[in-house]
Amino acid sequence: PSCPAAQPTGQSANTFLPSPSSGRPHTAGRPTAAMAGHGSPECSAAAVAAAEAALQAFGRGDLVLLTDDEGCCSLALAAQRATAERVAFLVRHGTGLVRACLGEDRLKTFGLLQQRPTGGAAAEAACPSVDFRPGITTGASAKDRAATLQALCDESSQPSSFSTPGHVFVTCAASGGVLEAWRCAEAAHDLCGLAKVAPVAALAELMREDGSLFDAADAESFARAQGVPLLTARQLCEFRRSQDEAVPGPPPSAPRLETESKMWMEEVEAECMIHCFSTSNPRVEVVAITKGDLQGSEGVPTRIHSECFTGDILGSQRCDCGQQLHKFLRVINQEQTGVLLYIRGHEGRGIGLPNKIRAYKLQDQGVDTVDANVQLGLPVDTRTYDDSLAVLRQLGVKSIKLYTNNPDKMSALTAITSEVVALASVPCKRNMKYLQTKRERLNHRTVLDTFKLPKPAVDVSSTRIGLVYTTWNQYYVDELLKTTEGQLHSAGVRTLKLAVPGASELISGARALLKQAKPDAVIVLGILIRGASDIYDATCTAVMTGLTELNASQDTPIVLGVLMCHDEDQAHERTHGKSNPGKAWADTALHMSSLAAQISNDAR
Repeated sequence: PSCPAAQPTGQSANTFLPSPSSGRPHTAGRPTAAMAGHGSPECSAAAVAAAEAALQAFGRGDLVLLTDDEGCCSLALAAQRATAERVAFLVRHGTGLVRACLGEDRLKTFGLLQQRPTGGAAAEAACPSVDFRPGITTGASAKDRAATLQALCDESSQPSSFSTPGHVFVTCAASGGVLEAWRCAEAAHDLCGLAKVAPVAALAELMREDGSLFDAADAESFARAQGVPLLTARQLCEFRRSQDEAVPGPPPSAPRLETESKMWMEEVEAECMIHCFSTSNPRVEVVAITKGDLQGSEGVPTRIHSECFTGDILGSQRCDCGQQLHKFLRVINQEQTGVLLYIRGHEGRGIGLPNKIRAYKLQDQGVDTVDANVQLGLPVDTRTYDDSLAVLRQLGVKSIKLYTNNPDKMSALTAITSEVVALASVPCKRNMKYLQTKRERLNHRTVLDTFKLPKPAVDVSSTRIGLVYTTWNQYYVDELLKTTEGQLHSAGVRTLKLAVPGASELISGARALLKQAKPDAVIVLGILIRGASDIYDATCTAVMTGLTELNASQDTPIVLGVLMCHDEDQAHERTHGKSNPGKAWADTALHMSSLAAQISNDAR
């Protein structure tokens, strides 16, 4: 049986309320007090089927057609899933007006509740029409209206970001939903909670080509033609009462796992899992990269990394984001377990890429990263980490070793953090001010890795450095040799070169060069590539053990310049780009040889 029709207490049957969507006067209908309380009637099979079909579609971001006892026929969409195409469909088939249905608390947060509802619970509050100012043009286009709808879903949006009048008409849904008022607005808002999406719904009343509004028959024909689920406010009322007070599943604010898969990661040198979580903020997604078995694990190396397109992808030197990301990946390469939470939507501490570039422009004029946001009228940092904590708990982690310099992350994850490890940043002239600002004004535990080898204290013109290198994997080794030798020659050092066939011969080659030429230091250069070899691990162990023992058995320093790579792509990346370590090996050999000479001079 469906919920019986009733009028709100204290109102007559001919009470008319203006509809912001169509201007059509409509009577306010809602369940009786008995129906809104406990002891609901048994829900009909038709109501269950209609509600479940609507919820599935609504949660995916598809449209749902809603009707109510007032004769209103409206298309509803989860505002979190709003796109230009979906909004264009609403406008094309509706009156041209798009409503956003929100709860009273959210309207208060945005400063959009201009007048509290009067005349009973089913009355509508006075609310303005709005546009989301950042990043839109006139506000009228489908793209602009979709941006406004999504901004209303984002709790971090600032009241000053909305201008009025605008092109999205805000409606305050009754707090009790369809249990309080049988209207499309309440039905759409209830669907948000039941479908676990942000509690904002987009609504557009349907209109015929002749300009008249849809009736029930039109709604049924449209639903069949377009393949859109049809749901009445009465049916949703029945469904809600049949569910008692809760619907199984996580609370609406909890991140939801959308999909997951296996993925091999080069820098981790292991097969990891990638999990994609949606959140109540449509702009924020949590991508979890996990290594190993996390269920019940303690002290799991973990990093919460905010998306940074310029640093992570382009390698920009304006920040240290990219180097911290890759440094942490190298950390979990050495561990049995690890978690990287990559937070999409945290670009520029939450202000988005275009605004971050605007802030860059101000920084070019001497403004620091904090004041740049302030001058743009934007918050310094909008990020929160409650979703990150929830995701870690869903992954089954018991406790973490948190790799961060950010005090906000430390505070948010205190409940499961057993240890905090700072990540050192290597400064350069382009990011030094940024790093200092983070440390001084944002209270980051920024550690600047400024270590450099001191210049040799002795004359290097008489220094000779031996270079023992393999002809196996010559394409890659030649690049290491060129870089290393070039750095030594630029310092005025003479080199002695000896080529050997493969990595296993590096030990005997180094020993021969030490005996015959007596250089001041030796650098051994080679590449070991795993490929399909079944002796890779054994070869690596034998070569490194042999060279280490040779180094310890005599007084001339031996610098190990042997790279171990998973495949040829990695070998190319580590030899033919910025990752080539040849200069560092040359500087180390030069420094060690100068120390040996200095000790010898002091002894005399």
